[in-house]
Amino acid sequence: MIQLTDERYWLFAAVDPVTNEYVHVRPLATRNTGLTGIFLDELGEKHDADDAFFLVDAAD
Repeated sequence: MIQLTDERYWLFAAVDPVTNEYVHVRPLATRNTGLTGIFLDELGEKHDADDAFFLVDAAD
């Protein structure tokens, strides 16, 4: 979570592990499975994620 003054955002990010570069980033005002799905759909439209692995926080 990132806090800017009174506003909080969760940073969704995909990183290429070989180059260590961000390939997709999206700050969101909340987090839930629907928004996570949207982020993953956007990622899949831009990049081949068939062999990707995911690291996540301790969220439900």
